Amino acid sequence: MLRLPLLQAANLIVRAKKEKAREEAFSWWLARLPMYGKDNYETFEEFHDKIYPEPVTYDTRSKDELMDEILGKGE
Repeated sequence: MLRLPLLQAANLIVRAKKEKAREEAFSWWLARLPMYGKDNYETFEEFHDKIYPEPVTYDTRSKDELMDEILGKGE
């Protein structure tokens, strides 16, 4: 890792942190597994997505720019 370019090293660290978080979530899910019943069972993917939802991105354009795009005036 000492010889990797900075961007590749940073990406490797981010990937490792995500993998560690996924492993921790799996441990939590396994601990909760005996408490699940037929009515409240959730898969690991559902549990993981609930704990770590995708980040929300907001549009930072002004109201006028958005209205121009909607009405087709920007063309």
